[in-house]
Amino acid sequence: NSSSSLVWLSYFVSSGSSSSSYSSSGSSSSGSGTGSGTTGAPFCDSWITCNGHGSCNDQGECDCCPGFTPGNCSECIDQMFGPSCDTFCNDSQTCSGRGVCVGDGICQCLHGFSGPSCKECEPDRFGCSCEEELCDEETTCNGNGLCLGDGSCLCMAGFTGP
Repeated sequence: NSSSSLVWLSYFVSSGSSSSSYSSSGSSSSGSGTGSGTTGAPFCDSWITCNGHGSCNDQGECDCCPGFTPGNCSECIDQMFGPSCDTFCNDSQTCSGRGVCVGDGICQCLHGFSGPSCKECEPDRFGCSCEEELCDEETTCNGNGLCLGDGSCLCMAGFTGP
């Protein structure tokens, strides 16, 4: 029973007993001090010390699951994302160098780019670097010109502009 184990653990830690120690697996062993089952090792609990993402070794340290940072296993290592740190995301590979990895390993695309890996242009944009804006005769040319293939306007007589 986990609640009785925690009560026993609280009593053990506060009493400073030297006859047994608590291990992360819930078993006890002989020795002095608190530890992960090894005499003299610092206390380690897989759920508390390792945040549920690793297990305690004989030195009272966390051996973290793949994808988690060493120490207390609380964060994902660089370029790994998600609750289990099992989603790889790299700005230059996953996001095609046109976005940055955020949240659960999804790409947040730079201005002008879209799609899951930022390989597409946003609507109304075109060109190798999505730098060109598509022309709309009503909005881009203000209804006073014709759109050209490069995204610019050919203004009607009496009108000027880019």
